[in-house]
Amino acid sequence: MEIRDDEHYGVESDIPKFVMVPNWVLEIRVNGQPLPPQAIHIYSVLMYHVNNETRKCFPAYTTLESMTGMSRSTIWKYLKILKDAGALTWERRAFKGFTTSNKYFLPHKPLKDVELFKQESYITEKEVAEDETSDSGFELDTIEDSGFGVSEEAGIQKKRTVTAPDAFMLKLQENMGYKPEGSEYARWNKVLNKIRSITDNPDDITLAFRNYPKYMPKKNTTFTLEALAKHFQALINYKDDTISSLERLENLKIKDNVIDV
Repeated sequence: MEIRDDEHYGVESDIPKFVMVPNWVLEIRVNGQPLPPQAIHIYSVLMYHVNNETRKCFPAYTTLESMTGMSRSTIWKYLKILKDAGALTWERRAFKGFTTSNKYFLPHKPLKDVELFKQESYITEKEVAEDETSDSGFELDTIEDSGFGVSEEAGIQKKRTVTAPDAFMLKLQENMGYKPEGSEYARWNKVLNKIRSITDNPDDITLAFRNYPKYMPKKNTTFTLEALAKHFQALINYKDDTISSLERLENLKIKDNVIDV
């Protein structure tokens, strides 16, 4: 189907923007201790401004003060800690003799050899693969609950189950052409909850998809699931006004072979 822009229909995604902090920044150990939370906070603010391709950013001290709630001297203190730990570096800039904001560089990997904390309970990819192979997909192992002191006869047998996708999810997957993964699954479920409140028929999803470009005819309209859910009632009730006059006449009630108008 045609992908179009929905910006003029007041639809916005509920998925928030976020800042990513590399694992190794959290794993760095200085004299056996992790980086102070103030340093992680400042690093996160820099990541908020960083260019993902160049890994550089230029926030002024006033910006850092405003976003962290720290004083300039405190920010300088923890910037120095981050630099000594190899998490970042910077250089001073000037324009026509006037000092401007620093240029910060946040590398993908530490700039020096540093001590990193390693979690011993990490699960290897091989273990994950073996676990997935042994999973039947619906019913997993049985767990016996002794009932915290209750006799064995009174123990409760519990089974953990994985719920198969319902008809609505399957129909949405069919129309989207793929299955959701990770956080996108929660987004799809939110959309489906809205759709379920409007209809009991999963086939209405296909109808809504078919009518979407007709209902929103503006050129370059982007298709979004949020727009589909917002306009779902109108989409499934949409009638194409372009049908011919003959078709309109045929759809009128006919009584005694006479068109009733």
